[in-house]
Amino acid sequence: MHDIELDISFGKHRADTNWKPEYLTWVEFVDRLREVRRTSETMAQYNKMHNIDRGKIKDGPAFVGGLVRGCRRKKENVDTRSLIHWTSIMPTRTFCSLWSSCLVV
Repeated sequence: MHDIELDISFGKHRADTNWKPEYLTWVEFVDRLREVRRTSETMAQYNKMHNIDRGKIKDGPAFVGGLVRGCRRKKENVDTRSLIHWTSIMPTRTFCSLWSSCLVV
């Protein structure tokens, strides 16, 4: 699995109109995601914000696990899918142990 080439499109933010395709192995992709983007607000400040303001803060470099054609990130413009994206908010220890073997590089 580590040497399979993935089709990934990267954008500067979620509304970018110039998504750039890249072909990465799993290891290369994971390395790209290792750098954490931190913002200056505290958690208390973030919790008090409206959803629109939260969205603006979270909006940053983005990826699509497939090839985006036509420069706009719309479902009809995604040619291929290389990844399944699954977000877990506050995962349990059981969840982490079950999935850790899938995420280890």
